[in-house]
Amino acid sequence: MRTALTLLTTTLLAACGGDSGSADSEAVPGETPVAQPTVELRQAVRIAGVLMVGENSAEFLPCDQGPELWLDGPLSLDLLELHDEMTPGVEPFEGIFIDVVADIDPPPATGPGTGYPGALIVEFLRRAAFEGWNCGDVRPELEWAAAGTEPFWSLYVTADGAVFTTPDGGARTVELGEVRMDEQGWVVEGTDGAGAVEVRLVDSPCRNAMSGAFSHLTAEISIGGSTLQGCGWFGIAADPDAA
Repeated sequence: MRTALTLLTTTLLAACGGDSGSADSEAVPGETPVAQPTVELRQAVRIAGVLMVGENSAEFLPCDQGPELWLDGPLSLDLLELHDEMTPGVEPFEGIFIDVVADIDPPPATGPGTGYPGALIVEFLRRAAFEGWNCGDVRPELEWAAAGTEPFWSLYVTADGAVFTTPDGGARTVELGEVRMDEQGWVVEGTDGAGAVEVRLVDSPCRNAMSGAFSHLTAEISIGGSTLQGCGWFGIAADPDAA
């Protein structure tokens, strides 16, 4: 399955720290030069981290504590606009959590990004948030998920099963079939043991009604006689766009 996501621009800083990118250190006579960080150049990789933006600076700090990357590519302006919208703008250097499918390329040949070991070229944005998500909730086993507010609910799906959670009903296991495509997007059918369950995922950007967090799918779940609205996203384990 292939999705074509177009960013619609209408977190807290996670524990993914690191120093800002800088030019290569000059060798000092009599001293051993400090080795500069290196990155593996890759295409269509799923990666999460913090996008830090300051004056003439847009760097990505990976959750895996890898070297900082320079934000570049056709979608960089969309991400910078989303960053400006989400952050309060009271600090000179603020960050938002982003979860993306991206290429990792060599750094630009000119401009402020030349001192970084690599450039992050975002192809698809899966999630972004100033608060509500951070590096601590990146789950490599997740296949897809959906969640909503008013009322609060969440559905997390891994290879081991699916769990539907509400504040009143707690967490309960849901038996779901395979994700399949239809004319509206994707649909998943199953049961919660008491009745039928149906989940629909539409390739349309979605914003959390309370936190403003962005995710790339709009979700709807019919369960227990109710139909709930929310947002959804593909997880790392089954992302159709990641290598």
